[in-house]
Amino acid sequence: MIDDAPIDMLIVGAGPVGIELACAARDADLGVRVLEAGVLGDSIFHWPAGTRFLSSPERVAIAGVPVQSMLQEPMAREEYLAYLRSVVEMRRLDLWCHTPVNRIDCAHDHVTAVTGGRHPGRHDAGRIVFATGRLAQPSRLDVPGASEPHVHHRMRDPHFYFGQRVVVVGDGNGALAAAGRLWRAGADVSIVYRGETLDEAWNRAELLADINMLIDKGNIEGHGAHEVAAIFPHEITLRPLTGNDANPRRVEADFVVVEIGFNPDNSLLESCGVDFDDEGVPDHDPQSMCTNVPRVHVVGTVVAPSNEMTAIVHGREHIVRLIRSITGDTPVVGGAARRRYAFTCGDDAPA
Repeated sequence: MIDDAPIDMLIVGAGPVGIELACAARDADLGVRVLEAGVLGDSIFHWPAGTRFLSSPERVAIAGVPVQSMLQEPMAREEYLAYLRSVVEMRRLDLWCHTPVNRIDCAHDHVTAVTGGRHPGRHDAGRIVFATGRLAQPSRLDVPGASEPHVHHRMRDPHFYFGQRVVVVGDGNGALAAAGRLWRAGADVSIVYRGETLDEAWNRAELLADINMLIDKGNIEGHGAHEVAAIFPHEITLRPLTGNDANPRRVEADFVVVEIGFNPDNSLLESCGVDFDDEGVPDHDPQSMCTNVPRVHVVGTVVAPSNEMTAIVHGREHIVRLIRSITGDTPVVGGAARRRYAFTCGDDAPA
């Protein structure tokens, strides 16, 4: 999908926010190209098969294209990847997948992205926008045995774990969803979390109720107020975080699934001189989304603090500010107009 128009904007990252920004830029008559190191919707592509968004369909719709999901429920991974493909083809976006950016060269009047992978080359543009998100690298346990092959920092298809003893490590929505799916796929599941109880403020109510019920009924073994001390071939040891019990707890495990969050890859931003605050947020002007380096912008969850995940909704707000700062006009973002309503940063359903 090649477009010969002059490039006003390079976008790094072909997730929902990057694709919606590309559509908004084209609508504003800007020449735009999207560079993606992996595949379209790469972070979503790496979800286990059948994983669903936590948000309703209209919240994940982009570029004025309505979402139609089976049974009008939250979209599954496979449905949304097909939706993204349709948006890219319908809007004729200049998208280069399998094209990692290796270096950014900044000049006074343009930027150059030097790419490798399947499509090595140089791409000149008036500005570059990072829509790379915060899901580039899963957070890893720093304990003995964490690098063993039976320790999975990205859960595989639940069918893989059928009949196996699986310990899930984590206390967020991802860990709760993983534990429930694994148990329903026929695994013998335990879950390890640091709090005395699972966090009611952070987790979705339906996930929390489901896992608490499964723990209460003895279907899933819960290990609250513990952390992983070491991982061995067929068991893990847990260290208590409260009380006077200094004895490690042993839990049998054929596999360990670690769901403790993700870390962004900010190496490119750092290499071109972008500053970061103590929470890992790039220094930027909130109105133009431009960093301290001229012609280098950031949108989406890459702007979120290290302890917070923003949603696709917040990325839309960044897109509006960026395009408005360039053209003076406000772009239309989100799904079909008849199903669009006023999302705000205070809406609690993440996308």
